[in-house]
Amino acid sequence: MKTHEINLIKELLASEKLATISTLNPVSMQPESALMAYAENDDLTLFFQTSDQSRKFQNLAVNPKVSFVVGFSYITIQYEGRAEIIEIENDKNKIIQLFKDKNSPTTPKYFEKTETKIFKVTPSWIGYSNYTKDPPLVFEIDLTTH
Repeated sequence: MKTHEINLIKELLASEKLATISTLNPVSMQPESALMAYAENDDLTLFFQTSDQSRKFQNLAVNPKVSFVVGFSYITIQYEGRAEIIEIENDKNKIIQLFKDKNSPTTPKYFEKTETKIFKVTPSWIGYSNYTKDPPLVFEIDLTTH
C-alpha cells in the first residue's frame, strides 16, 4: 500500500462525520442503507453504533458484510468490510470517547441507551475517488491481500 494513498483516505475519513451504510436483508435479499455517524482510528477501522432493534443490526446478525460511502461531493470513499459487535467494556469506552470527540453533541446520548450496540468494521476493500483533480484521482486498495 502506498503511504500517500492511505493518508488521503485517513484525511477524508477524519474530515467527514457521516456515512451511508448498506447491509443486506437476509429475507428479501434487498440492500438497506442508512445515513449515520461514525468514528475511525488510524488503521482505517470504522466504528458505528445502532439499536439492537434496527434493520442494520438484524441484517448484520445474519451477514456481517457491510459497505459504506463517505463523502457527499466530488471526493468520496467506498468502503467494504466485516462488522463485529464490541463486547469488551474497556474497548467500548475507548470507542465511545472517539465518538464523543468526533460527533458531539449529537451522538453521546445514544450510548446511554441499553439497546445501543457498538460495531467495529475491519476494511477488506477501499476505493477512493477525487473528481476535483484533472485528471481525476481514483484508486482502490484490496486489503484482503495484505
